[in-house]
Amino acid sequence: LWYTKSPKVRAMRCFLLLLLVPLGKCGEAPEPPSAQAKPGFSVASEKSQKVSALRGSGSQGPPAGPPADSVEKPEMLPDVHFIADWLDMASKEMAKQLAYLPARKYLDVVTNESAFSVQAGGLASWAYDLEYFKARWADGWAGGWKVVAEYYNDTHSLLVNGHDVVALFARGDQCMIAFSGTHGLADWSTNLNTKTKATLAACNVYDAHEGFFEAFQQFVMNDAWVNVFEPYLEANCGGGIWTTGHSQGGAVAEIMAACLNGAGEELTIPDLVRWGRLVHPSRTVPTNVSVKGIYTYAAPGAAYTPLSNALSPYGIFEGRRFYNQDDWSFDVVPWLGFPFGLLHGKYAAVKLKTSPVTYQSWSGDCTTQPRMASLIPDIPQHLPPEYMRRLMAETRKVKLTILSAWGLKERHYSPFANPKPDAFVVIDAKNRVWGAMYRTHTSKASTEPKFDESFVLDKYEPEDEIQVTVWDERHPWAADERIGSVTLRSEMFDPYGYEGWMPLGKGAWLQVRVGFASVDL
Repeated sequence: LWYTKSPKVRAMRCFLLLLLVPLGKCGEAPEPPSAQAKPGFSVASEKSQKVSALRGSGSQGPPAGPPADSVEKPEMLPDVHFIADWLDMASKEMAKQLAYLPARKYLDVVTNESAFSVQAGGLASWAYDLEYFKARWADGWAGGWKVVAEYYNDTHSLLVNGHDVVALFARGDQCMIAFSGTHGLADWSTNLNTKTKATLAACNVYDAHEGFFEAFQQFVMNDAWVNVFEPYLEANCGGGIWTTGHSQGGAVAEIMAACLNGAGEELTIPDLVRWGRLVHPSRTVPTNVSVKGIYTYAAPGAAYTPLSNALSPYGIFEGRRFYNQDDWSFDVVPWLGFPFGLLHGKYAAVKLKTSPVTYQSWSGDCTTQPRMASLIPDIPQHLPPEYMRRLMAETRKVKLTILSAWGLKERHYSPFANPKPDAFVVIDAKNRVWGAMYRTHTSKASTEPKFDESFVLDKYEPEDEIQVTVWDERHPWAADERIGSVTLRSEMFDPYGYEGWMPLGKGAWLQVRVGFASVDL
């Protein structure tokens, strides 16, 4: 009863869950997580305190008065740390239901033949769902992408520990650094941390959003970068290094790329102070690698001065920045910083809509779009599943070829026409409405018709079932007569294609071929 494919219904059910789940033991704060649970670092958080109406004054011995059993204890109030942890848990569960699980049906059919922008978008999505990725794709995803290093930032912030994830994926000598986006209360403290502008001239970063810059700082000042990420990148990634991320992760990916290309062999990072507390003292870290390009999805503006590529004569990066915007509705996050002066980096931007629009990297529009908001902010448009759906619809073309039929029966009664059928084929979706049908030509008077006709199924999405029906054309003497049909389930052909004979019933067969072609934006 819980499961549904509709993101909006999922959001409503998660909201109802928040209202119905009890707070449990409200008088006791949860135990802080072990500092050894994940790699990364954390600062000492405030000790959780138990809220009790019977706090002692420090005196020894039993209290005076009636026995404890006879004293009516006042109702315990929720501890603020417990409530924050509970809300944090609920937000992560909502993210799982709305983003991780629905995205898997698209990610599971990406191959090494898919457009590179689709592969990069998939790796940005997998940064949220890393444990599932490692279990499901232990032998490599999309032609061999594997996790070779990972980092979890559990720095205490805004009453809870952080959840930022950075994963290093590698396929041969190609490497992709993927940053996860917002999926917890601590990440919101990063998003809202805009009180000052962050500048690090030593690595070509000027006037950056302070919260996003601090997320970058926490990563490169960590032992994971110094001892694992940077040495691996330097030794194994001669085929190119890219950065990618969704939402907040995309902004951090821009800062990472700009800083690595602007720094030398090493870089001194200043003290990281968060909410008046020293998180990490200044540290000199190795930066003897450079970034080839950036791919981001739903990213907000990262700096008040556009981030640029110090290794390019024009300051531009290879790659693409994608954002969703229709005529009436849009993903609000890529636009949200523009009214406040936040700009995007110098690399091409693509507006994903019915007909995608590209703003080239050499134009000023690539750093400012979207400048205009649509009427309706649409939360599902911001989520990874919708970005993967639109990307795959534009870059992955499904080609269905109807080759021939065999063994069609003759007509039972046809005094004025040839007894052999005039066959044609109709293609449509079985499990949802495409709004489009495809039809072959009519093969006249044949029980073994040859069609050899191909169609590009623009409306196809993963998990669609394709119904192929063979008809006998009787017009104008009678209504067309159905000969038989076959159903192509997505698991039969997606993503590696299919060719073969399929039974129509009553001894008749239909020969079909399904293939995929990729074009990048």
